Amino acid sequence: MEQHAAVVTNGVVTNIIVVTSPNPAWVMIPANTPVAIGWSYDGLAFTPPIKSLAGVQVAQLALMDSTYEALEHAPIAYMGTTFQADDYSQDLIAKTLVALGGATPANLGWWDVSNTRVLMTNVQLQGLGQAIFARNQPLYINKQTKKAAIRAALTVAAVEAIVW
Repeated sequence: MEQHAAVVTNGVVTNIIVVTSPNPAWVMIPANTPVAIGWSYDGLAFTPPIKSLAGVQVAQLALMDSTYEALEHAPIAYMGTTFQADDYSQDLIAKTLVALGGATPANLGWWDVSNTRVLMTNVQLQGLGQAIFARNQPLYINKQTKKAAIRAALTVAAVEAIVW
């Protein structure tokens, strides 16, 4: 069975290593004891770092942003198939609609996620853009609502309770 030791500098775990023989410079970690870099060691026991409200808020705000980004860019079902909806695709739809100016050229098509060309009219391409907007707008409102609640929270526990 592997044994682990903590390298402790000024009372803080700075590294965790696998050891084959003890070294007085290391603190042996008892089996099944959770310890991570950044934890404190007082000579007797390991303790996790104290979470600050500001630090937890920053982490939770970033989590809301990354969750929103993932959901906003997820492929979308439309016209019996699924289309990409990443930033590039959304931008390209908008630019194409502007360039078309309401006209529908012969053989207007858009490619779905399986790289199959789907013929559509200008109105159908507008519908794809509208479907993406209709899906993303509630996501954006949810993100902004959650972020406001995170900023207003007064305790670490209150911030951690705010989930997507």
